[in-house]
Amino acid sequence: MTLRLRVLSDLHLEVADWGYQSQGEDLVVLAGDIANQAKVAQQRLMRLLDSIAVPVIYVAGNHEFYESVLTVDDLIADLRGRLPPHVHLLHRDALEVGPIRFLGCPLWTDFSLVDGVRRRGVQIERETAMHAAAFGVSDFAQINAASEAYGTYLVRPSDMAAWHAQDRAWLARHITQADRTTVVITHWLPSPASVSPRFVGSLLTPYFANDCRDLMRDPVRLWIHGHTHDACDYLHQQRVRVVCNPRGYGDEPASGGFAADLVVAV
Repeated sequence: MTLRLRVLSDLHLEVADWGYQSQGEDLVVLAGDIANQAKVAQQRLMRLLDSIAVPVIYVAGNHEFYESVLTVDDLIADLRGRLPPHVHLLHRDALEVGPIRFLGCPLWTDFSLVDGVRRRGVQIERETAMHAAAFGVSDFAQINAASEAYGTYLVRPSDMAAWHAQDRAWLARHITQADRTTVVITHWLPSPASVSPRFVGSLLTPYFANDCRDLMRDPVRLWIHGHTHDACDYLHQQRVRVVCNPRGYGDEPASGGFAADLVVAV
């Protein structure tokens, strides 16, 4: 049995609406940054989801947690209660559709992908990448975390690295246990091969991308992600297809490559 997957990410409905038209797919995959929590964005999101007649698999990106006072865990619970029944929100969750098993989580980042990233000609350390992200990425002024000691507070790079470790361990365990063809869906980039050439060497690349190539093993056949606004579609070691199909903001200078009608068979 072959499933036809409509692959979409980074629609950023908070910036502009987007109209869905079926391409005869069996299932729609939304790999994060579809809409933040602003009222108009959520209205557009619900209209979009209501217009889709087939099952939807949705993995949250970083922007899903923007414009909200809720913590990550509380917002995921809130979304689960509001999304239509045909929409499956995977947040460290597995879903079986026919012979295919889907594994979904944001993935986040541990800021370890620092090879080739230099500052004043010197290879940077992981701590430098974390510091650059803390001051250069809006996540750290928008996303809420919580602990017993501190209550609710703005997420720190160390929190994000801890979430990444949890997501990575969860994926590794479920990939090892999988007994059928598996599709992994994350928001964050799982490989340096997904980094656009224009961002290679950027101080912020360790925030955007991870190196999970060791998880691209049997029975994984497809890994879908978002986060970057540069589309990519390639094979890892001729076995695992990696696909990213982001719309982006629409007016940004980018190589783009968004294909509104992209369908991937697995």
